[in-house]
Amino acid sequence: MCKKQNGRGRKILAFAIACIMTLSLIPGDVLAKDGAPEGKPEDQIRTMTVSQAGCTYGEKLPAPVCSADGQQLDMTKATVSYNGTLRSGKTYEANKAPTDAGTYKEIVRIETESGIFVGESGSFVIQPADLAKAKVKLGDALTYNTHTQTQKVAKVTLGGKTVPTSDYKVTGNKGKAAGSYTLTVAVKREYNYTGKVTKKFSIAKKVIQPTVVVGGNFSYTGKEIKPAITVKDGNKTVSKSEYTVSYSNNVNAGTGKITVKDKSGGNYKFNNVDTSFTIAKAAGNMTVKVKKQVKAKKSKLKKKAKKVKAGKLFSVKNARGKVTYKLKSVSKKKKKKYFKISKKGNLTLKKGLKKGKYKVKISVTDTGNANTLPTSSIVTVKVRVK
Repeated sequence: MCKKQNGRGRKILAFAIACIMTLSLIPGDVLAKDGAPEGKPEDQIRTMTVSQAGCTYGEKLPAPVCSADGQQLDMTKATVSYNGTLRSGKTYEANKAPTDAGTYKEIVRIETESGIFVGESGSFVIQPADLAKAKVKLGDALTYNTHTQTQKVAKVTLGGKTVPTSDYKVTGNKGKAAGSYTLTVAVKREYNYTGKVTKKFSIAKKVIQPTVVVGGNFSYTGKEIKPAITVKDGNKTVSKSEYTVSYSNNVNAGTGKITVKDKSGGNYKFNNVDTSFTIAKAAGNMTVKVKKQVKAKKSKLKKKAKKVKAGKLFSVKNARGKVTYKLKSVSKKKKKKYFKISKKGNLTLKKGLKKGKYKVKISVTDTGNANTLPTSSIVTVKVRVK
């Protein structure tokens, strides 16, 4: 049965209890075997101020700055633990400095000769890197091929570090016509990266050696002749919108010329192509009519021949070149010797022609000209001798 303690005993008991409670607050690794701090003052655990600056993803996190009593502490023997939340929503707890974008805090413990210092920083942020400063390396260059094509992105780098393809998407990288385009590389999700960057790319004109096919046959009309053409790139037909066509020497009979040039702003590039086509002479359209019947009297033909000039006998229209006349036949063959036609078309009934009716066939021919073929026509002149 315990005896009643006096006032002095109660004071000693209270002090012992206080000591025990104080020792329980000191980490075990800093206590000596006898339970007292080894070489440290009893008040060795002290608080300190911890300042931690943030950074941007891809940069190295700066070391924390710790201070107590207005003095900056040596970080040589510091141990640091981190905790926080990544922008992806994941929780982070580790002794290794975080690298992913997110919001964090850190707890720092520093052991010095004068004591052990412990402190916690305020929140600091690792900001996502902005793709606006990224460099975009394009894949293989594109050349026009009549189809829609996709410009591939070979690599995206930021601060010397390759951006994973899973972190970005590419838009605006399709095109068909030759020309300049702008694609956009933008973040898929704003975890470690934010923003976007643009990059120009181009689809080059296709260099070809085209062939020109001219269709149809052509004759002189007196007007410009412009044949339809087909321009070929191998077996493929080139659209008419890709070139211009000009014509020369394309009115008169002979050899016409076609010049094909690639069109500015088109999808092809080629040197001018010249090709030729033939313009044949047109068929003549000379017409010949006999104006009147030739009449003569036998009595007069006994004395002398009768001559009828061409102008009174023939009506000739649309003749080209020189017109000539030739006696072809007389209805009464034995009497042919009594008729004569000059090259100029003057008809002569010779002396001695007997009474009767005669049909005289005469060939009328023009020589044509540079643009028209020769024309020949046979007309019949009726002759009556009374």
